Amino acid sequence: MPPTQGERKQVTVLFADISGFTALSEKLDPENVTELINRFFAALNAPIEKYDGTIDKFLGDAVMVIFGAPRAHENDPERAIRCALEMRDAFDAEKRALQLSDSLALHIGLNTGLAIAGIVGTKAKMEYTVIGDTVNIASRLKDQAPRGEIFVSDETFRLVERLFEFRSVGSLEVKGKEKPIPTFAIVRAKAGVITTRGIAGLKSPLVGREAERAQLARAFELLQSGRGQIAFVVGEAGLGKSRLVAEIRKWTVDHRSSSVLWLEGRSLSHTQNVAYFPIIEMLKRVLNLRDDAQPDEAGKALEAWGDQFISANDRAGTLPFLKSLLGIELDESAAKRVRYLDAEGLKRQTFFAIRTSLRAVARTAPTLVFIEDLHWADDASLEVLRYVLPLVLELPLLFIFVLRPERDHGSWKLREFALRDYFARATEIVLHPLTPAASNQLLTNLLAIEDMPGAVRELILARAEGNPFYVEEIVRSLIDQKLIERVENRWRATRAIESVDLPSTLAGVIGARIDRLDPDVKFTLQIGAVIGRSFPYAVMTRVIPDPARLDADLARLEEMGLVFENSERGERQLIFKHILTQEGAYESLLLRKRRELHGQVARALEEYFGARIQDQIGLVAYHFARSDDALNAIEYALRAGERALARYTAPEAIRFFRGAWSRMDEEKIDDAARRLRALVGLGDAESARGEYDAALAIWERACEYARNLENRETLAGLHRRMGLTNLAQGKVESARKLYEWG
Repeated sequence: MPPTQGERKQVTVLFADISGFTALSEKLDPENVTELINRFFAALNAPIEKYDGTIDKFLGDAVMVIFGAPRAHENDPERAIRCALEMRDAFDAEKRALQLSDSLALHIGLNTGLAIAGIVGTKAKMEYTVIGDTVNIASRLKDQAPRGEIFVSDETFRLVERLFEFRSVGSLEVKGKEKPIPTFAIVRAKAGVITTRGIAGLKSPLVGREAERAQLARAFELLQSGRGQIAFVVGEAGLGKSRLVAEIRKWTVDHRSSSVLWLEGRSLSHTQNVAYFPIIEMLKRVLNLRDDAQPDEAGKALEAWGDQFISANDRAGTLPFLKSLLGIELDESAAKRVRYLDAEGLKRQTFFAIRTSLRAVARTAPTLVFIEDLHWADDASLEVLRYVLPLVLELPLLFIFVLRPERDHGSWKLREFALRDYFARATEIVLHPLTPAASNQLLTNLLAIEDMPGAVRELILARAEGNPFYVEEIVRSLIDQKLIERVENRWRATRAIESVDLPSTLAGVIGARIDRLDPDVKFTLQIGAVIGRSFPYAVMTRVIPDPARLDADLARLEEMGLVFENSERGERQLIFKHILTQEGAYESLLLRKRRELHGQVARALEEYFGARIQDQIGLVAYHFARSDDALNAIEYALRAGERALARYTAPEAIRFFRGAWSRMDEEKIDDAARRLRALVGLGDAESARGEYDAALAIWERACEYARNLENRETLAGLHRRMGLTNLAQGKVESARKLYEWG
C-alpha cells in the first residue's frame, strides 16, 4: 500500500527529554550549547539504531522515537524499554566524559497502544509520523518522570512485566485524561533467560504432542547410545516448539539422564545483526556468566574452563578467539597473533576455536546443543553451525534447532543442507495446530476447572484455532479485561462476550509478519482480509486487475505461510491460514481505506455473482454496509432482509431491516418508499418470531408511510396482516375493521 495512505498500528512511543540546557545556555555561547545537544543526541542514537527504533522528530532538547512503525516487531515494547535503559546509560557516560555537573538530566516516558502511522504535511514538507492518544500519553509521562527516571504506562508494563524489574509510582493525573494512569518506573532488566509465554498462576502439562515428543525422545536416546544426531523442530509462532524441548529436558531429569551436557543458546529478533550472538550466549551459560559480568571475571572463568576441557596443544589456537567473542582483553602475545589476521583468517580461527571446544566437550560426555529461534540467527552463527555439523558423525553430539518456517532466511537453508547431506542422522519434527480435542483439554488444564461458560470456551477455541500461545493470550486478555473472573472455584463471564479484540501480544506477532511484506504484497493481503477469511481469486482480479502482479503477490503470501490455496469445483480460492492473521491485516487499514475497499469488494461481488446474486445477497449487503455507498448499502440491506424472511430467518431479517433504517437516519436520507419497505419487513420479521404486539406497532407506523405515498396495495396488505394478527389474539372487532379497510 502506498505509504501516504497511512495505517492503524500498535506502537510503543518513547519520549526522552534532556533538562538543564536552559540554565546552561545562560553560561555558554549558543554554538557551544548546540554542539553539546548534538553530542548527547549522537550518544542516544546508538541504542535507538540497535533496537530498530525510528526517530520521529527532535523537539528542541527532546526526541520522540517510535517502535512498531513503519515496521513492526513482535517485541516492540521490550525493544523500547531496552533502548530506554541503554539511552540512560549512554547519557550518564557522556555526562561523565564531558565532566558536566548534575544540572543536566534525562527524563523518559513510554506508552504502548494504537496510533495512526503515515505521511502527514503539505507538498512543501511531508514526513512520516504517528498520531494519537498513545503519543500524547508517552509525552505526558516523560514530563512527569523525575531526573534519571523512565516512566511507563500500565499498557506497556503488562506486555513486558516478566522481563524487567519495575517500581509502581501509583496512578498519575495526566493532562487531557479523565482518569489517572497507573504508572511504573523501570529499575533494570531481569537477569537470565526469561520466558514471556504462559499466564501467571495458570499451567498445563503438554497436550496433543505425544508423537512429536516421542520423535525428540528417540533422538535423545540415540545420543545416549553414542550416536550423533541433528533435530529440527519446526513450527509457526506459538505452536509449542520450545515447550516441547523443555519437556524433553524435564524428562531427562526425571529419568536421571544427568550424564548428558546441555549447551543452550538463543537468537533474538533484535540481535540478527550481532555476529555469533547465540554462540556467545551459549558460551556465557557454559561459564555461568551473568550478562553484566566484568571482563576479568569472564576471563578467569574461561581460563578455568579451558584447563578442564581444552588440551595444552589446542589452547593457544582456541582460548584467544573465545576471549575475543566474549570481549575479554587479550594479553600482549595473544593480541599480536589476533591483530595480524585479516578478516577471513580471523573468521577461520574463530570457527576452529568453536569446533575444537565443542569436540573437547563432547569427548567427555554426550552433549546436546540447543539453539532456540534459529530463524533470527545472524549469518556468522549459521555459517559456524554448518561448519560444526560433521561432528555428529564422530561424536555423541545432538543438535536441536528450533525455528519457524521462514523460507527466505538462512536457517531454512541450513535445515535443507542438514536433511540432505546428513539424512541418516537428521530428523525434522513439524508442529501443526492442536486438534480441537487437544485445544479443549489445554483450556481446561489452564483454567483448572471444567465448568467454564460454554459460549466463552467456544469463542476462545474458535479464535485460537489450535495455537497454544493464542489460547493462552486470549485467556489472558479476557482476564485482564475482567471479562471472565474466578469466583471461589468457578470461572464465570462477568458479562456477555460476543467477540474478543486481538490481544496486544498477538498484534505484535502478527503485525511483525505482515510488515515484512513489500507494500504491494501487503496491500493485496489487506484486500483479501476485507473480502473475508477466504477470498475467491476471481473477486481479487476485479479489485486488482493486473493478473501478473496479483499472481506474484499471492505466491509470496503462500510462500510466507499467510494464506493457502484451496480450489473446489474448479474455482480458485485463497484462505487465510489463521483467522487472527486476517484480523490483523484488516485492523491495520485506516477506517477511510476500509470503507473504500468494502465498496470495491461489494461491486466486485455484484459482478462475480451475476445472476446468482440473490443467493449471496447478505454477503454483498455486508460489504456495502461498511462502505461509503449509502444508497447501495440501504438497498442491499432491504433486499437481504427480504431474502432472510423468505428463508424463515427472522433474527437475521431484523438486523438487515434495522441496519437499512439506521443508515437512512445517519445519512439523513428521506426516502419514504424505502422506509416503508423497512417497516413492512421489520413488522413481518417480528410477527414471524411471535412478537405480535411489536409487529402491530411497526405495521401501524408503516401504514402512515403507505397513506402518505398513496400506496394502496401495500396499505391493503398491511391491513390484512394486522387483521390476521388481531384475530389470532382474539380481538375479533379490531380484526373485522381492518379487513373492511383492506
